[in-house]
Amino acid sequence: MARQQGVLPFTGPLGNMVGYRRNGKYLLRKRPLFVRQSAATKLAAKDFGTASKGAALLRRALYAELHRHYDSDLITRLNKALADVMRKDKYYAVGERRLNVSNMQAFRGFRFNEVSGHERLLSSTPVIREDVNGIHVDLSAFGVYPPKSVTHVAVKAIVVSVNFERNAVQVSASETVTIKKGKPLATATLSIPPIHEPCVARKGMRIVLLEVQPYIQANGALVSSGNRLGYALDVVAVLPPAEQMVKVKRAYKNKAPMLKVIPVYTGRAVERTAGVWFVNRNVVPSLKVPFLANDLPQLLLLSEDQ
Repeated sequence: MARQQGVLPFTGPLGNMVGYRRNGKYLLRKRPLFVRQSAATKLAAKDFGTASKGAALLRRALYAELHRHYDSDLITRLNKALADVMRKDKYYAVGERRLNVSNMQAFRGFRFNEVSGHERLLSSTPVIREDVNGIHVDLSAFGVYPPKSVTHVAVKAIVVSVNFERNAVQVSASETVTIKKGKPLATATLSIPPIHEPCVARKGMRIVLLEVQPYIQANGALVSSGNRLGYALDVVAVLPPAEQMVKVKRAYKNKAPMLKVIPVYTGRAVERTAGVWFVNRNVVPSLKVPFLANDLPQLLLLSEDQ
C-alpha cells in the first residue's frame, strides 16, 4: 500500500483512489472499477452493514471513555465482534439478521482496550444483580494490580441502554470507587439507577461495562495516567430491556369505497325490476323508499318524465 506524503492527508474515496488510516499512518490504495457480488455476498454485506452501524452507535455512546486511550484498531475489532455476534442469530435469515439479547451474549468479555482487561488489574470477579433500585455490580474483597508507575485505581460501572433498531442510546454510570495501590478493599458495590423517564432506549438491551482507570498522585492530587496497561473497559454482562416492546395491532381498514346512503325519497313510490326503474302509480305517493347513490341518475330521469 502506498503512503500519503502530502500536506493534507485524507480518508475515503477520491477519484479512483481510496485513502485510509492505520496505526496513525495515512495510506492509499486503488479503488476497484467493478465490484462483482453474488446474491449471497450482497446479503452478507447487508448484515455487515447492520453490525458496523451498531458498532458506530456504541462508539458514539462511549466517546468520552474511548478517547482517554485511543486505539486505532478499535473500529475494526468492534465491527468484527458484532459481525460474529450477528452470525449467531437463529431467528432471522441472512440479510435480515439483527442484534438482539440472545446473540449479544457472545459479546460478553469484549475489551475496548485490547492490551489490558479488568481481570488483570482487579483480583475480584464482578457479580451482576438487578432489583427495583437498578443494576448493581458487586466486588468482593479484592486488591489492585496496576503498573508500577500507577498509585491509585478508579473503578466505575457503566450501563449502555441501546436500541439498535431505533438507533437510540442512553448511558448511565455509577459513582467512582478509588483504591490506593497496596491497600485492598473489603467490598464494593457499584450501583446504576434505572431509567425512569420514557425514552426509546428503555426498550433496548442493556450492556454493562466495568471501567478501571489508572491515576498518579502528584502534589497531593490525583492525575490521570496515560499508561494503557493500567486502563480497562470491558463488557461484563448483557441484560434484557427494562421495558419490553408491545406490538400494537392495527385495526383492519377496508380499502373499498363506502357507499353513501342518500336520505329517503319523499316523492312517488319507486320500484326496480330487472335493473329498470319505473313509477308505480297504484302505490300511495307519500311512501318513503331509500335508495343508493348509484341509482340517483335513473331516479332523476324518471322524475323529469313524470
